Amino acid sequence: ATVSRAGIIYVSDTDLDWEPVLKAWVLKRADPGYQALLETFIDRWIGKCTRVDPGPCFEFLQRNTAEVMREGRVGRISSFTQLFEGLTEGQETSFIVNNEKALERIFVYCLCWSVGALLEADDRSKFDRWLRDRDKSEVLPQVKQSETIYEFCVNSSTGEWEKWKPPKWTCPESDKLDFSNLLVPTMDSTRAKYI
Repeated sequence: ATVSRAGIIYVSDTDLDWEPVLKAWVLKRADPGYQALLETFIDRWIGKCTRVDPGPCFEFLQRNTAEVMREGRVGRISSFTQLFEGLTEGQETSFIVNNEKALERIFVYCLCWSVGALLEADDRSKFDRWLRDRDKSEVLPQVKQSETIYEFCVNSSTGEWEKWKPPKWTCPESDKLDFSNLLVPTMDSTRAKYI
């Protein structure tokens, strides 16, 4: 590590990896019971990180999938924490914090859309199967043959899984349509808007 003139210490992500970032985030949560619950979810879905092993989740992704573009583990964990905070911290989501099953659903949802966000369809299927192998508490959505967890989101009002549905679109009626500014909602644009 080096110290700059401003007193900033740089530590490579290969020296500390993702676990200190996630632990520090958990410790910032006010309620010790909430912290313990998050630790349980982390152990179940992501695992422990050592100097030689990034944990079962990252190990699986590294060995069995190919990302569209490369992103470091620390960056993915940071994305995870920000997405999780956005979906669980606010007045309209206050009931979720007291609903362990809904909270775990959101945890897994955030894991998919941060740690597993840069996967193509085939690799998303592999990751979905890996998650289902670990789903002892049955928090993942029930899916049809060709579906994965990526076709679902957690309803912020009920805490239940629901399938993504683009909103119904009608073509604006006008003599002069500016086609460059029309946005026809698709499954991907609906997902991106939600996230």
